[in-house]
Amino acid sequence: VTGACGVVASKEIVVLTGGYEDGVLTDSRDGQTYKIRKMPDGRWWMVENLRFGTCNNSTFGTYCQKSTQNQIAAGYYGVCIASTVTGGGHLYNWQAAMNHPNAVYNTSGNPSGNVNGNSPNQWQGICPDGWHLPSGGSTGEFQQLYTALCSTVAKIYPGTGAFEGVLGGYGGGSSVGLAGSYGYYWSSTCTNTGYAYILNFSSGSVGPQGYSDKYYGRAVRCVKNY
Repeated sequence: VTGACGVVASKEIVVLTGGYEDGVLTDSRDGQTYKIRKMPDGRWWMVENLRFGTCNNSTFGTYCQKSTQNQIAAGYYGVCIASTVTGGGHLYNWQAAMNHPNAVYNTSGNPSGNVNGNSPNQWQGICPDGWHLPSGGSTGEFQQLYTALCSTVAKIYPGTGAFEGVLGGYGGGSSVGLAGSYGYYWSSTCTNTGYAYILNFSSGSVGPQGYSDKYYGRAVRCVKNY
């Protein structure tokens, strides 16, 4: 952006392509860039998996069920393991996705305040500034997106021209399972002390109201604040 005070780099670049508004998000924390898209639900979504922070497979295996800080990046909670699939990004436990001490497995607390059926709070979690973790459940942002995409599996995965989901698998122990077969994305909505909602899918099915143990590693897609 060029103005009277000089030239300033834009965080986001938007272009029109194929009927969608597409753009690029630059994460100011590490300079990584992500493709973003304005979906039929009227919201901007990342259409690449988040890659923020440092993942350590052995650390994930040790701390996936425990509250931990500074393992991913200074001041951040939780742990992650890198997906073995191209484009799979990092697979974060729910504490890392939420970036909160009370989001660890088997600990009471609902940091985001999001529950099934309420108006979602825009909980930033591990997302870049100005973006947030999608809410889950039957009326959450994942469900709203799926409905806006006409409840069509092909618009989630492979998602050409839409969500572009990745079958990145999940993190468990010190390894990645089901890579290339299933994709999972964390929401900011928990169901109880042990579980939180996820968007989960394979090449033939989508279950936007699924849920997962908080200690597993799942991918993250963020939504722009509105």
